[in-house]
Amino acid sequence: TDYNFDTILLSGMPCTGKDTLSQKLVEMDASFVHFKKHKADKKVELSEPLETETYILVSNDYFQNQISAGGFIQYHSRYGRSYGVSRSEYRQNVEKKKISLIHVGKYENLSALRKGIPSNSLSVLLWSEREVVEGRLKARHRYRSDGPEERLVAYDEEVALLRQELLKTGTLDFDIIFVNNGHDVN
Repeated sequence: TDYNFDTILLSGMPCTGKDTLSQKLVEMDASFVHFKKHKADKKVELSEPLETETYILVSNDYFQNQISAGGFIQYHSRYGRSYGVSRSEYRQNVEKKKISLIHVGKYENLSALRKGIPSNSLSVLLWSEREVVEGRLKARHRYRSDGPEERLVAYDEEVALLRQELLKTGTLDFDIIFVNNGHDVN
């Protein structure tokens, strides 16, 4: 299949379906690849990078060195963790003719990614009502030691930022806005 984009910038508050959509696209079409951001956690120290299903876990020192060296297209912090979109990882995907599915994080990161990615990208916002997100978070955190509270705070902050941008400019910088208030689709 030929696509008229080579990157999907996927935005959305917690539990709106970013991981689910990414997984489904990768399963359906080998053109897509879930872009693994670099992630550093202030509570965790690693001696070398560790690749997981969704991230490349790195030490805080490694992360800071990448910032200093210009190794990230975009980076930000949230939940006491730092996340970075690696230039070299992105270039590798482009060279392999893979469509990177990049989870944006916060709306404010979208323009930085658009500026830093020398490609044709498609931007998508997945939206869910707060009550739906809260229910999904409670189910997700049922067997975890951390609670959903910090993610609900992030939801509220992101909604406020989107509303502020909409009031200020009259528009949001997305090609597609998809409301996902239903159940997960298989």
